[in-house]
Amino acid sequence: MQLIIAADSTENARVKGELNDLAVTSVTPLDTAPIGASQHLRPCNAWAVMLLSIITLSIYGDIWFYETGKSYARWMNASDDSNLPALFWWYFALSLIGGLTLPFVIGPLLLIASLVVGVLALGEFIRLRDLCAVRLGIADQLTSGTTHRALWTIGFLLSIVVVGIPILIAQAILLIRDHNTLAHRSSQSRLDPN
Repeated sequence: MQLIIAADSTENARVKGELNDLAVTSVTPLDTAPIGASQHLRPCNAWAVMLLSIITLSIYGDIWFYETGKSYARWMNASDDSNLPALFWWYFALSLIGGLTLPFVIGPLLLIASLVVGVLALGEFIRLRDLCAVRLGIADQLTSGTTHRALWTIGFLLSIVVVGIPILIAQAILLIRDHNTLAHRSSQSRLDPN
């Protein structure tokens, strides 16, 4: 069984291990941990994601968001620490049921709840993305989380009158562009560990 201990130094990891009656067999600094071929981040074509999202009424884009967030968590060994899956599925369910019941009183209330949960899910996605960016040393090259949350919130609210859809598309393209920046850098790190 392998256990990951977060520590500031090799000695700190050994002390933490001994305090918990664990034998520390190896120590790998987080910023230089090897990236396996199965763990690298894969770039994607933003326009293909947009087209498939339009065809599937945003379902493809939602799945891309979910799977990409999970890949960030796996890449950072933070899968157990992330609440992205729960937030995403709550958002998805609230949006779906809210959209189907929109003519009734409950529909708008569910959509408001989905907005709140959606912002939380986006925040968790960005937190995981930023952890990857710090590890790769490119945090300053990505669109800020505040910009993403603002564009998504405005787009979500205005999508009821269709005006928000181009805003949501612009926000998604920025998110995919940021992801592709991470993916290209991660593949360079895998090929050149220095």
